Amino acid sequence: MVVENLGTGIYCKCGCGEEIEPGNTYVNHHQLKDPEWREKIFTDEVQERRLEGLRQARLNPEYGEKISKALTGREITWGDKISESRLGFSLSMEACGHMSEAQLGIQKTPEHCKNISRGLLKLHKENPSIGEECSRRQTGVPMSKEACENNSRAQIQYNKEHPGVQKERWKDPEYCSKMAKSLNKRPNGPESEFLYYLNEDFPGLFEYWGDGRKGSIGGKLPDFVCQSQKLIIELFGIYWHKYDDDESRIDYFKDNGYKCLVVWLYGSLDVALDYHNVKAWIEDNVVMTRVGE
Repeated sequence: MVVENLGTGIYCKCGCGEEIEPGNTYVNHHQLKDPEWREKIFTDEVQERRLEGLRQARLNPEYGEKISKALTGREITWGDKISESRLGFSLSMEACGHMSEAQLGIQKTPEHCKNISRGLLKLHKENPSIGEECSRRQTGVPMSKEACENNSRAQIQYNKEHPGVQKERWKDPEYCSKMAKSLNKRPNGPESEFLYYLNEDFPGLFEYWGDGRKGSIGGKLPDFVCQSQKLIIELFGIYWHKYDDDESRIDYFKDNGYKCLVVWLYGSLDVALDYHNVKAWIEDNVVMTRVGE
């Protein structure tokens, strides 16, 4: 309990200068500011006991209902005090790891997930700078192979649970432009080599669309597009596209008025080896005279 102008001459041990009642050591939650207290409390052993207790409690279906009932209609002020007392303290990677582990195995209800989603959407709408700051922090940060695979699986699962949402976003030219700027994507090695061959044999016919700068086709970003002939060429590397279905991709672009060829690349030599098949496919499907002839 915070006591102002108590006149006892007893002050909070954290050094804030506030007086406290006799028998107390800190103003409520100010112990979090004291490095000595933090070092004593935040040991691996203590943290593991707290995390295990949290896991067991949250795995109990009645836990969330009890907490919800207990807080219903109450004005929460202590949360703000805790938040204020922790300003300036950054969590270590180890602490973040512990927090992540504590959530493992805990199944959130669909309603809980929707509430989290709504809360995040509201937060980002009210504070646009948050998204920009997150993007700035991630720029140039390489992702591990495991993180890439997890992202790919998560995106596929999200698309299954929310069909059409991502496609609708990419149909918006403004969204494409913002994402292209944020991702700062460029053709990778095989794509650059492929584009070189295309420009040699069919100058000016195909453009690279994989970065989103040209927009999208039906909410998707194909690799190479020839708008005049309504042709699309997709390069599917086994690493990034192992969960993709080439036939569904072809059918999707067909529904959007484009003829699509998917080329699977299993190694660095596949571009040169497969290009002659691609060249023949283009020649078979180009109706007008090639540009430059």
